Amino acid sequence: MHIQAVKIRAKKLGATVHNNCTPKVWDYGIESPPGKVWNATGTHELILNQAKGNNGWLREGIIDVLDRMDEGISDCDDSECEWCHPFGIEPPAVKAP
Repeated sequence: MHIQAVKIRAKKLGATVHNNCTPKVWDYGIESPPGKVWNATGTHELILNQAKGNNGWLREGIIDVLDRMDEGISDCDDSECEWCHPFGIEPPAVKAP
């Protein structure tokens, strides 16, 4: 199992994978599409964080993230969500054609 599987699944769902790895740690954030949350956690980001040097742990972490991604995404219904509305800024209204 490789991180590429997470990237492929994320792309299909419209999510973004952030690589925050360091020389000692595998660290990926899988960000849900704007205005959405992961059903598995109710959060906007899933985290894959494992110490390097044990590929068994990384494999288990990837499987775990893929399982959580499989639960899907839904709309964020928190009107005060700082992720969707940073600093209390409302997105611009969309005008009907």
